[in-house]
Amino acid sequence: MTLPPRTAPPRPLTIQKDQQYAVIYLLNYRVAGTVHVAPGGRISDFINRNVSDGPFIPLTDVTVYAADGNEVLFTTEFMAVHRNHILFMTLDKEAPPLARKPS
Repeated sequence: MTLPPRTAPPRPLTIQKDQQYAVIYLLNYRVAGTVHVAPGGRISDFINRNVSDGPFIPLTDVTVYAADGNEVLFTTEFMAVHRNHILFMTLDKEAPPLARKPS
């Protein structure tokens, strides 16, 4: 006996997030990339949430620079930065033209 195929309502495969370009300063590195926060959420709440909820801040489309210059050390599609290593962070609604990937 074969069972009929199960049909389930379609589910979205992604969760809608607001994107902001961030530059995170660490002791020896400057990390530039995109942070994704809940729509209407405050970035300060996202950054300051309890470390036990998740100690890492996820970034996409990341470029890592030496802290003392503009030398690109590497790029990656994803990186997680531990909150305890962040010295400070800046945000912008859009990435500057030089930070965008070529089309």
